[in-house]
This record gives sequence, structure tokens and C-alpha cells, in this order.
Amino acid sequence: MPEDAGIVIVGAGGHARVVGEAVGAGRLRGHVAPAPADDPLLGPWLGDDHAAADLAASGHRFALGIGFVDRPGSERRAAILDAWAPWPLVSVTHPTAIVSASAVVGPGAFVAAGAIIGTAAELGTGSIVNTGAVVDHDGRIGRNAHIAPGAVLSGDVLVGSGTLVGVGATVRQGVRIGRSVVIGAGAVVIGDVDDGVTALGVPARSVLPPPDR
Repeated sequence: MPEDAGIVIVGAGGHARVVGEAVGAGRLRGHVAPAPADDPLLGPWLGDDHAAADLAASGHRFALGIGFVDRPGSERRAAILDAWAPWPLVSVTHPTAIVSASAVVGPGAFVAAGAIIGTAAELGTGSIVNTGAVVDHDGRIGRNAHIAPGAVLSGDVLVGSGTLVGVGATVRQGVRIGRSVVIGAGAVVIGDVDDGVTALGVPARSVLPPPDR
């Protein structure tokens, strides 16, 4: 196995800049994207997706710098995760985040500034726990799920793959949220949520059809 040569950000947008800053200049080697971005938080452009094989062979690892804010975005990001599965994806945790020693953070996951990950919580591959969000004890966050800034998940909450829990939302202890769900900003979720729906309001209620379809 080649010696670790540092971390490369996948992407060049706003979320990529956030991830790049969390990685830090000491470990960041640059970014891959369809076109270069002139931003010191991303480092130099190292090529497009076709550069991945050579970069991996030389010991580079990759941090996913692509976020999402709606269901179509979640689907696009899931496809990117699938495409990058052959390459070494690493998790990134901002230095100001608090992550329990008993928590499990999957490959490609990102824990942003001020986030709190509680005892025995599990973050799936490519998941995002964004700025100031809380995943309390025994929470389980699925692959490619996004817990948006300021959202609070009480203990023993399950969030399915590809789901977005919106900005400032609150989820009661023990609630099960399905796959490909959108929980609206500021919603208060007090009961289980089925796959594929959008839930809005206080208390949150399902909206059919989802407004982003």
C-alpha cells in the first residue's frame, strides 16, 4: 500500500470549501472537479474524475465535498458516492465538533463545526452532520443522509439513507425516519416517517406528493 500522500477534495462548491477548511492545510493536497476553482480552501486543481486512479495509486485519499439540499440532489450525490466507491474515501471531522469515542463515523462522512455526535451513534457512508447539528446517543444515520445545520436528533433516532433533516428541525427520541425523506426546516418530528415522503410543520405532517417532485 502506498504511503499516505494527503487528502484530495472531490468537488469545488460551497460544501467542498467547508470540507477543505476542516481538512486543514497540513493534510489538504488539492481538489478534483470538472474545472478548476480558484480558492485557497480547496488547494490546487488536480484534474477531473479521471485523475482519481493515479491519485489513489500515489497514496492520496479523498474527502467528498458535494452536499445536497433536496431529494434530486440526494439522488445525484448517491450516484457520485457509487462512482467513487473504488477509491479510498475518508471521513472528515471539524476540529470544533464533539464526537463520542464510542461513535462510529463511516467512510466519506463529514461532521461539521460545532456538531455533536453522542454515545454509540453511527454515521453511515457519505453522511453529513452539518454545522451545530446534534445526533444524540444511539442515533443511526444512514448512507448519504444529511442532518442540516442546527437540527437536533434526540437519542435512539434512526434516519434512513438519502434523507434530509432540514435546518433547525427537531426529532423526538426513538423516532424512525425512512429512506429518501425530506424533513422541512424547523419541523418538529414526534412520530415515525415513511419512506419517500416530505414532512413539514409543527408537529411535522406528511405532504403528498412531495413538493420537490
